[in-house]
Amino acid sequence: MKTLRIAAVAQVACFAVVACAALAVPARGDVILSNVSGLSGPSVPHVGTSIGPTFPPSVAADFTKAVGITTGASELRLDAMRVLVTSSPAQLGGGIYSDVGGNPGVLLASLATLTLGQILEPTLVVLTTTADFTLGASTTYWFVLTSPTGDSDLNWNRLEPNVAPSPAGGVALAGYRLSTDGGASWSVSTTPNVVAIEATVIPAPGAAVLLGLGGLLAARRRR
Repeated sequence: MKTLRIAAVAQVACFAVVACAALAVPARGDVILSNVSGLSGPSVPHVGTSIGPTFPPSVAADFTKAVGITTGASELRLDAMRVLVTSSPAQLGGGIYSDVGGNPGVLLASLATLTLGQILEPTLVVLTTTADFTLGASTTYWFVLTSPTGDSDLNWNRLEPNVAPSPAGGVALAGYRLSTDGGASWSVSTTPNVVAIEATVIPAPGAAVLLGLGGLLAARRRR
C-alpha cells in the first residue's frame, strides 16, 4: 500500500512538472503580417513614405506612418517588426498604440530606437519593443514609425507596383495611416509600405494543462 501511495504521488508530481513545462515552453514565433515576400518577386523596392520632420521650418511638417492589425482568438507575444528603409544617418523609432476610432490612440509599448547609418539600397531593419509586450486577442493595434531627424534622411519603402501585406494566423490587416503633424491627426493611406510582424502564440492555460496531461498519458502507455 505504501508503495502504491508513493507511485501515485510521483505520478502527480510528474504531471505537475509536465504541465509547468508546457506553460514555460512557447510555440515557435510566426509571421502574422508580411509583404516581404514581394521583394523576391517582380516588384522592386521604391521610395515610399518620408518619416520625421521636414525642413525648412517655413514648410514644417512631421511625417509619421502606421500599419494596423486586428488579432484573432489567441494572445500573441510580439517578437519583432521588420521594415524596409533607406536613409542617410538617421534615427528610427516609434511604438505600438491602441485603436481609437480607427486610428492610433494611446501608446502601449515603445519600439527601441535604431541609429541608422547611410543606407542607399532599400534594406530590411529589425525593430523590437523596449520590454516584452503581449497583443491581446480580438484587439486592434497600430504599429507607428517616427523619427526625430529630418524626413529627407529616412524613408519607409514600398514596392512598385504596390503589394499589400498578407495577414496570417487569424490576424486581419487594419490598414495604413499617415500623419503630417506628428500623430495629432491621421488620414487613411493607400501606400502599403514593406513590413513583416512576427509573434508567438501564447497557449491558453487550459490548453497547456491538457498538453501536459497528454504527455503524462503517453509516458504511462510507454511503460
